[in-house]
Amino acid sequence: MRWLYVSRLALLGLIVVATTACDGCRRRAAPNQKANAAASAEAQRVLILPPLQAPDRATTLAVRGQVDAELLVPVGITQAKPVLAILLPDPSGLRQKCEALGQGIRQGAFVLCQAVPEVTSTTAVNGGDFEPTASALRAALHSIKRKFGRYVATTDLALVGVGSGSEKVAPIVRQVPDYFQRVALLDGGFRQWTSVDSARFIAAGGKAMLARCLQDACRSEAMRVVATIKASGIATRIELELTPSADTASAVALAWLMDVVPSPAGRAVNPAPPPLPTSAAPAAR
Repeated sequence: MRWLYVSRLALLGLIVVATTACDGCRRRAAPNQKANAAASAEAQRVLILPPLQAPDRATTLAVRGQVDAELLVPVGITQAKPVLAILLPDPSGLRQKCEALGQGIRQGAFVLCQAVPEVTSTTAVNGGDFEPTASALRAALHSIKRKFGRYVATTDLALVGVGSGSEKVAPIVRQVPDYFQRVALLDGGFRQWTSVDSARFIAAGGKAMLARCLQDACRSEAMRVVATIKASGIATRIELELTPSADTASAVALAWLMDVVPSPAGRAVNPAPPPLPTSAAPAAR
């Protein structure tokens, strides 16, 4: 599934043509302004759909047989919602884990939970061999779009990594910084996320970053990642203490990740993102 988008230069050209004044055009200015305002209002109108129907909120998603995946469907929505993709370290109890992590999202998003595929080769640098994970994620996103069509938003996607699944987040986001505007690293992935990744995430219009580290060994790295992004004005949240219920705390944090509204100060709306990549680029710190 390819995302189609209009380039910013093309949009700028349309704006310039629509707003340029000329001698002798003053009489037509008012009608043109009304027409432009009406067109703008039409473009911004939210598409209202019939309530989304599904047999169950939780369903197993077939992804080319590559990896186990579970999907929480926002039953009853009448507007397009984004996808919150969660990469988990293993497939055991995947549905239960997904329901626990997504309990705070409800109708805010499609919650996709995938187990990271096993990697046979030993490649531990920068998240290891991330391509099997990226391929499975790409296939799952395509499957969700094919199945639910207009109910799936093509912007404002979120990518979350849990444990060793977090190590795959940076290599994926590195290739398509426009694609995932909300990112979470839960108990891992901080060393893979470089200062260059932060700069690209900021420049691409990232909206929120969530980090959780419950061990002393990763606290400094987690704080480094969050500090750089927070300084840019992007919404951030960091959790460094163990709470009585880890599942509840994670659910609340992920609900924040999807609900937080970024500051409107000069931040442009992202174009629709390109397809996920098929290879990794070397990282730089």
